[in-house]
Amino acid sequence: MLLLLLLLLLLLLPLPLLLLLLLLLLLLLLLLLLLLLLLLLLLLLLLLLLELSKT
Repeated sequence: MLLLLLLLLLLLLPLPLLLLLLLLLLLLLLLLLLLLLLLLLLLLLLLLLLELSKT
């Protein structure tokens, strides 16, 4: 459903705007990936600290 709406929007939009939107989506995805990586790193650090504090 959402995909269909998006496709409709894409068909209605002029090309430069379309490219701009695609770039924005890519940027958002990259940001999300970076956030996930940061969260994973934080988790690892926390686990490491916990392990160190155990001994």
